[in-house]
Amino acid sequence: MSTDPSGERSLDRRVDEAIAEYLAAEDLGLSIDRDAYLARHPDLADELGAFLDDHDGMARLAPGRFPGAAPERTIDLGEASGPGEAGEASPAPTPARCGDYDLLGEVARGGMGVVYRASHRGLNKVVALKMILDGPLASGDGIRRFRAEAEALAVLDHPHIVPVFDVGQAGSHHYFVMRYMPGGSLADRLARGPVEPEEAARLAHTIARAVHHAHRRGILHRDLKPSNILLDAEGRPSVSDFGLAKRIGDLDERTATGAIVGSPSYMAPEQAEGSRSITVATDVYGLGAILFALLTGRPPFRSESVLETIRQVRECDPEPPASLNRRVDRDLETICLRCLAKDPDRRYESADDLADDLGRWLRGEPIRARRVGRAGRLALWCRRHPAASSLGLLTAVSLVATTLAALSLARAREAMLVREVGMSNRYAARHVASTILRELEHLGRPVAEAAGDPELIGLLTRDDREGLQRYVERRERDPFGASDGRTSLSGESPYATWFVLDRSGVIRGESPRSRDVVGRDFGGRDYVRGAIEHADRPGSSAVHVSLIFKSENDGMPKFALAAPVRPGPGGPPIGVVAATVTTRAELEGLRLDDRSRIAVLVGRVDPEPPRSGAEPWRPGGSHVILRHPAYAGRGVDAVPFPGALISGLPGRSPGGCPGREFRLPGPEPEGDDASAIDDDYADPLGRVDPRYRGRWIAGLAPVGGTELAVVIQRRFDEAVDPDRALTIGLSLGVATALTLAILLLGAAAVVLRGRRARPGSGGPGGILA
Repeated sequence: MSTDPSGERSLDRRVDEAIAEYLAAEDLGLSIDRDAYLARHPDLADELGAFLDDHDGMARLAPGRFPGAAPERTIDLGEASGPGEAGEASPAPTPARCGDYDLLGEVARGGMGVVYRASHRGLNKVVALKMILDGPLASGDGIRRFRAEAEALAVLDHPHIVPVFDVGQAGSHHYFVMRYMPGGSLADRLARGPVEPEEAARLAHTIARAVHHAHRRGILHRDLKPSNILLDAEGRPSVSDFGLAKRIGDLDERTATGAIVGSPSYMAPEQAEGSRSITVATDVYGLGAILFALLTGRPPFRSESVLETIRQVRECDPEPPASLNRRVDRDLETICLRCLAKDPDRRYESADDLADDLGRWLRGEPIRARRVGRAGRLALWCRRHPAASSLGLLTAVSLVATTLAALSLARAREAMLVREVGMSNRYAARHVASTILRELEHLGRPVAEAAGDPELIGLLTRDDREGLQRYVERRERDPFGASDGRTSLSGESPYATWFVLDRSGVIRGESPRSRDVVGRDFGGRDYVRGAIEHADRPGSSAVHVSLIFKSENDGMPKFALAAPVRPGPGGPPIGVVAATVTTRAELEGLRLDDRSRIAVLVGRVDPEPPRSGAEPWRPGGSHVILRHPAYAGRGVDAVPFPGALISGLPGRSPGGCPGREFRLPGPEPEGDDASAIDDDYADPLGRVDPRYRGRWIAGLAPVGGTELAVVIQRRFDEAVDPDRALTIGLSLGVATALTLAILLLGAAAVVLRGRRARPGSGGPGGILA
């Protein structure tokens, strides 16, 4: 089959014409030889075969409602019908003339006849001439129906119903003459897609008035669809094709059998059921179906088969037009769906009522198809009192606009404050991190000195365990005695323990001894691995700040300052000396003068087990909080910290930075560093201590090249609320003042207008009153 769209439309049209011919003959009570019918249309055999199957299925669903049960005679549709037969692959040649008319070309073809564009030879006037089809329809019943259509049009005198000018017979051809409509049909217009809702309502309004005129003359159309609405040169619609029309209340032999007549996609449910109760409500449904097509570009129901389309018409509800075209508003959709109600009693009582409601919609008035709610009543009041409604609207708009401006200003101020507080916290975190780095470097000096002490080297070389134990006890009692004579930074020892390990990681001495860990293997710990990696670095640069581990002595989270012990420069390490720092250790850098902020120290957890076969420590996250004000005076276990906040910090070296832990941070990066600020920070301690719940603004900074980091945090509400309240208060004050000014001006205008309109007020208006 050709994929050319015009070819597809031509094929569809020929199928429709062949089906229409079959149904028209059947509606006349004629029996049809189906084999001859299909043989006459060999190129349409598949489509017509599917139609006949659906047709038979419909007959089984609704027995007795199809004509032809008692045929008057048999007509062979396979017999040649002469020029213009419906089954030909192309339109039949146009006859030269018909009576007093020259036929200029075929315009349309339907189930009852063919329409030509013609010219009256005497008047030289272009008209439309409809001629009955040759073949089975040119019988007595067919001619009577053809003339009934002409008579129906003749009694209808309306500017939007196509008028009949002449009726006649030329040889065996019966015809009647109508006004020629050069604009094509509404179906041609819909081929380009749906029309604008206002144009759709205007077209449907005009068509409804014309149909109501026919109803007043006692005629039902029964086949309203876009192809039966013709357009003049200016696009004005007129109703045509009254081939299925009947007089109201008239049930003649053509429909007494309950025949289904009409076009399936546009027929009313009672037509699809073959009901004899065909009333004006049937045409109201057809008008609604046309309005639906105008709004959506498609009929209310359609399917690949006639049977399925009829089933949908009888059983399914149409889709709301607004769901297919967002430009359709609720009121116009309500009008359309009321016309398409399954129950005829729920439709408009007349086509005139439908036209009235469409007119109300076009004028912007409330429609009668839907109850007017509070919003509708308000709209009506506004129409009746335009001055008061305009003043109220201006006041409301001013108040809303000013309020929105106030809120927008408050949000802008809030965003600026949050940014400023976040940057301030970030700067403070960098300062505190630098201070802690210097403290750690200071704490690492005794460890570095011990690693280079000949006494310790000799004890490790000889594996003198008693001597190693005495050595670490002396170091634990006076860690700074050998360096600068100071006991500690705060007067107390900042170290939790001192210990010495051999090259394999076995502890050879520990002080103080809370549990018997001497002789146990801790070679898997980071303080051993990291210190060995620093073996080629001199002095304090050899000190390694370890990852966080859980002590087997007291169960507390700690980190260690460790250094390798070598017998001489360039020699392999023979052991490690280390000192641990606990969460209770005093770090002067974490003390802040600003009580609105708190400082927190976090660190990465050692993921490795202390020895082969042991389980690693899993505190619930990759990082833990080492120092926090909530820990003060309490035995709080280390709380997990979201490691993602640390891993993205600028200037930090993932996985540690051997030999460079005490390197100071580089210069402040240019611009805002979003990774170092979190303005929606939730303190992990809030899960165990309600004092720290809520939203915080946090600034973060790494502690040199270590796996430690500092968090400086401030409550969001404390930073933002005072300024927010002031901004909103001032803005609302301005809004209130502006609203009062508008109301006063409006009241003054109303009073002034009332004085001018009062009789005897001195102006011309008072005299004329």
